[in-house]
Amino acid sequence: MNNRLWFRNCLTVYIYIPKVACTSLRSFFVNMCEGKDLTPAQITDHSYVRLEIGQVKELKKRGVLVVGFVRNPWDRLVSCYRNKMLADEDATYYAKQSGDERDYIDGVFLSFRKFGTFKKGMTFEQFVHAVSEIPDSEADPHFQSQHCMLTDETGEFLPNFLGKFETLNSDFNRLCAIYKISGNLDHLRPSGSRNYLNYYSPDLIDKVGERYHMDIALFGYTFDGNPTAAVENAASIL
Repeated sequence: MNNRLWFRNCLTVYIYIPKVACTSLRSFFVNMCEGKDLTPAQITDHSYVRLEIGQVKELKKRGVLVVGFVRNPWDRLVSCYRNKMLADEDATYYAKQSGDERDYIDGVFLSFRKFGTFKKGMTFEQFVHAVSEIPDSEADPHFQSQHCMLTDETGEFLPNFLGKFETLNSDFNRLCAIYKISGNLDHLRPSGSRNYLNYYSPDLIDKVGERYHMDIALFGYTFDGNPTAAVENAASIL
């Protein structure tokens, strides 16, 4: 997946990560940079200019803003489970309301079916074990490690502006300040309220921590959300 979007009118590259408010943020950039007010479905299907990593690095050298947002891996995986596996009522409701039912076959997100391990009605524990067996090189972007989408092959970090889902509103305000505008971020395609902490046993905490250890170290995450010191380059923990 090429998730590096070029908005020439705003001199901005937005590197979006699935399950990190990406529909809301894409909508913001399309509206601000292209003057288009699109529905969530139109945002997904919109014709974007997508860049290769080398192009992003060259634009960054020229002073272009490269934006990325990340999310607590334990929380992100629960959101992925609830949204892409339609066993629980909230997820089914979400799919119907967002018009995404076309993306599911027998309760499983279409792009997940190729793995042969995801089943309608599987528990979160089963989901975690299935995800943990799939390496990042083969993973669907919805559960691929976030650093894979934000770094080059040497581990160099691409964004020069990094926000976090946990501080979305304040980080969005920081972003608006750079553009010298004021605005509100529309929360499009919310996955519903739930406390991700309740999904985890001690074993699952460790399992997900091992699967996403690079993200946890690089972005300074802990299971309960208390921040830790982040490292500056993924290459230093490879």
